[in-house]
Amino acid sequence: DQDRCVDAEIDHAEAYQGQQVTYLLRFYRKLDRFGRQRVRQASYDEPAFSGFWSNKDSGQTRYETRLEGQRYLVTEVRTVLFPTVTGPLTIGPATLTVPGGFFERDTVLRSEPVTVNVLPLPGGAPDGFNGAVGRFDISAGSNATESRVNEPITVTVTLSGQGNIDTLPDPVWPDMPGWRGFDSSSSVSSGVNRGRLAGSKVYERLLVPEKAGDFTIPPIEYVYFDPEAAVYKTVSTAPIPVVVAPGSRPVADQGPVTG
Repeated sequence: DQDRCVDAEIDHAEAYQGQQVTYLLRFYRKLDRFGRQRVRQASYDEPAFSGFWSNKDSGQTRYETRLEGQRYLVTEVRTVLFPTVTGPLTIGPATLTVPGGFFERDTVLRSEPVTVNVLPLPGGAPDGFNGAVGRFDISAGSNATESRVNEPITVTVTLSGQGNIDTLPDPVWPDMPGWRGFDSSSSVSSGVNRGRLAGSKVYERLLVPEKAGDFTIPPIEYVYFDPEAAVYKTVSTAPIPVVVAPGSRPVADQGPVTG
């Protein structure tokens, strides 16, 4: 059909398990010499994306282009995917339905299927690797560096970067003899920026010192696989010194102790 056509592609024909793959569908609609569309608005039915975690809010853009001397309005629909299994994964056709007029039927357009060859992560992962794939950093801070026995401080850990932020494994809190720990809250924020899914996870933890002295909250390490460099990497927070003075009333039980 010279008035409309559709095609689909992926940005990585080969990717590691957990690495971002972007599926791009283009819908071409011919414009007349006045810049008007010659076809009605179409409805889009995306493929099933079996074997992938998908981000439904990846977005779309519109622009004009020329094909064989004709002007077309192009609508690009992007879907961010993360393969969850290994091996060849085929994304079936996407379907666009263009409504017909009074005397004509609807027109159904289908894209060609595309295939991604998904590789398993390489062996030799460091201790502490829990499946994070992408590029990440981690930082930590506390609301105080001085306290008293039984007076809690709040430690905030932020995990940020590019990757499937929503499903990232949580960092592991280090053991701290002489302290009690209580998980307080966590939140996640993510979105597509320049075609990449990125964001952050923020964790808060209450730490209650049980004795006086000079202490250090140890670094928190996070291990991930960088698919672009094809290597495992480890990032860590900076240690946080805390001075605990004697004396304070006992605190009430705040829930189950973890870590």
